Amino acid sequence: MNAKQIVENVLKQLPDTCSIEDVQYRLYVVETLRQRVEMADQGDFASQEEAEKRMEKWLMR
Repeated sequence: MNAKQIVENVLKQLPDTCSIEDVQYRLYVVETLRQRVEMADQGDFASQEEAEKRMEKWLMR
């Protein structure tokens, strides 16, 4: 799907009363998720154990 198609789909999903900020936020979320899925598909992610180790200093007090 190209960028124009993504924007069209986002606009179709939003209510007619949405603001420009609503559109911007939804596009931001869609693009961020697209990037993260692409990263995961390429194997660029932390394992559960790695994530727990990184978060340990904030979770354990």
